[in-house]
Amino acid sequence: AQPTNVVAAPVSNTGVQVTWTDNSYNEDEFRVDREEVVGGVSGADEGMSGAGEGMSGPGEGPSRVFAQVGSVGPNVTTFQDTGLDPGTAYSYRVRACNENGCSDPVADPNDVTTYTALVIETTTLPGGVVGEAYQQTLSSSGGGGAVAWSVSSGSLPDGITLTEAGVLSGTPAASGTFGFTIQAVGAGQTVTQVLSLLISPELMVSTSTLPNGVLGFAYATRLEGSGGDGVYTWALSAGTLPPGMMLDAGGWLIGTPTTLGAYTFTVEATSGGGTATAEFTIGVYNPLVI
Repeated sequence: AQPTNVVAAPVSNTGVQVTWTDNSYNEDEFRVDREEVVGGVSGADEGMSGAGEGMSGPGEGPSRVFAQVGSVGPNVTTFQDTGLDPGTAYSYRVRACNENGCSDPVADPNDVTTYTALVIETTTLPGGVVGEAYQQTLSSSGGGGAVAWSVSSGSLPDGITLTEAGVLSGTPAASGTFGFTIQAVGAGQTVTQVLSLLISPELMVSTSTLPNGVLGFAYATRLEGSGGDGVYTWALSAGTLPPGMMLDAGGWLIGTPTTLGAYTFTVEATSGGGTATAEFTIGVYNPLVI
């Protein structure tokens, strides 16, 4: 009797599982035939259905050709086909066979496409700073849906964790370079990627005081920072500089004061993803005259 309900489903980028319903009582084996579906269009889509192993059906074109790829014993209703090409469409059919011959194959062979290869796209990570919140989402491509992430070897920085959804987050507690291997599992595939994460020391504004200015005289001094990744970007975050003066991104306070008074302001340093602030006061005085 002809098997029915043939269903093929991908289990990985190189494997397909075929299942069916056993309608016979005297089979010695089930033979599984496969045809690659070129360009995603099979003979079935063209109104063809093959009849015998390695042959197309009577009166049908030669394009619908199946070849046996395996067999299983009586009463077994599942078969795994391996060694296939990723992201490729295949068509399957199943025949019940004994010493007298084989049943007709299923009238409507089932087309299935293997998963594409799973690839981890994240190859580098931005650095973090001790005491500063850190978050980065890992990314992948290919596969067949959800991916489960984990650390397979090495250690994350203290205070940082990796969720199964692929989010690295937390507040690092110690500086250093931390190497580890991440693992992504999905669509019957497991892939890994070696990563490293640089955690810089806590960022601080190391300048404690600024010199006062003299009305009408050029002023120039540079702010200094420590920690972070060693490269600092500066900005005025609150308050007012003396008129005639400015703060550039490199930390230079420059200009010629034009107005007497005391001016209080806050500067912000950014480095390695972290920020630090400090408050200063500059007094602008008249030139000394004897």
